[in-house]
Amino acid sequence: MTAIKEALLHSHHGHSHAHPVSFFARLDARAVLVSWFMYTMLLISVPKFDLTGVLVFAAIPLFLIAASGVPIQPIIKRLLIISPFILLSAAANPFFDRRPLLEIAGLTISSGTISGLVILLKALVSVLTILTIAACMPFDHICHALRKLHAPEAFTTQLMLLHRYTFVLADEAHSMRQARDLRSFNGKGKGIGVTARLIGSLLLRSMARATRIHDAMLSRGFHGTVSCCQAERAFGSADAAFTTITIGSFLIMRVIF
Repeated sequence: MTAIKEALLHSHHGHSHAHPVSFFARLDARAVLVSWFMYTMLLISVPKFDLTGVLVFAAIPLFLIAASGVPIQPIIKRLLIISPFILLSAAANPFFDRRPLLEIAGLTISSGTISGLVILLKALVSVLTILTIAACMPFDHICHALRKLHAPEAFTTQLMLLHRYTFVLADEAHSMRQARDLRSFNGKGKGIGVTARLIGSLLLRSMARATRIHDAMLSRGFHGTVSCCQAERAFGSADAAFTTITIGSFLIMRVIF
């Protein structure tokens, strides 16, 4: 099994089965999403040179991981996969803004270095929070909560279908790679040209398979909405208290730091 396929299958398992001791399992997903949205907005509002403020907000996802009991290793692995893209977003700051900002032990640190570090930490903390919530809640519950919050029906349906059939595409790609490897000897047949043709073939096979899947869904009564297995529940007092306390705590943190 390839590393990519293994990671995808692990991700699918993590989304499909929330951690049993997670306190999120006892909350309405809407309360979690609203609190996360406010947390992200307040994190983004931290000034570009306020490194202390970002570090304070970074404690929240670490607390969530400790409180929910989810294993941290899979979350760190996914975070490392995304890290290169985050690094690219902040890599140019030290070169464009070279004004001296502070001096530590004779070493001058520029404004661009601090602002780039703040951007990097903001992105890492935001992604870490998303990954933690995703590890605590099944993905279909998140989509159902978005639907209850009046997100566009087409958007939530596409999210659920994308999540489900990403693994179908991964299986198809894995089968094609195995077939190529079995027909290759001494490293031959693995050049750029062969890989390009495989990608094109994968696209055509994916489109054909998507058509068959859609026809099967229509024959089973699909009408544009993916049903959720989560039982309907009202937004209770515990959910309201959780939302109020968390948002209030985030606001206090933002005002103080």
